[in-house]
Amino acid sequence: MVIGMHRSGTSATTGALRCLGVRLGKRLYSGHKDINAKGYYEHSDIADLNDEVLLEMGAAWDDVLPREDGWWTRAELKRHASKARKCIDRDFAGPMLWALKDPRICRLLPWWLDILMSESITPHFLFVIRSPDAVHRSLAKRDGFSRDKSLLLWLLHYLEAERE
Repeated sequence: MVIGMHRSGTSATTGALRCLGVRLGKRLYSGHKDINAKGYYEHSDIADLNDEVLLEMGAAWDDVLPREDGWWTRAELKRHASKARKCIDRDFAGPMLWALKDPRICRLLPWWLDILMSESITPHFLFVIRSPDAVHRSLAKRDGFSRDKSLLLWLLHYLEAERE
């Protein structure tokens, strides 16, 4: 699992892993000319699913509001977990070295840990960290985010991932 805030270098790191033979799945988001021209290296089904989970909770990747304790056990998230299991079984079955990268996983890690454990998968994590100011400059350019919002998102992504 490649863990890190948006715009922190997770795409470059995951691209390097791919060059070393780590499987990322067949359905990867392509890049955008002025943002990540070489690609995001995010499995599109997984990234879309993470957005669906956040939406189900009334949130988004850039939401800074706290979640209730035990949010990942909510009944309405079970169908999304089933989709995640099917995707893993379909694209990563067998004895291969594979990775998932999506910055949203930082915010959804307890949910993902339950899924992986239910599949008898022991995850290992590669934390990619870029300075909060550099992340802010990139988010300001791409999304128009204020410095305060960028720094708060940076902190939430890493604290929530580290806590789990």
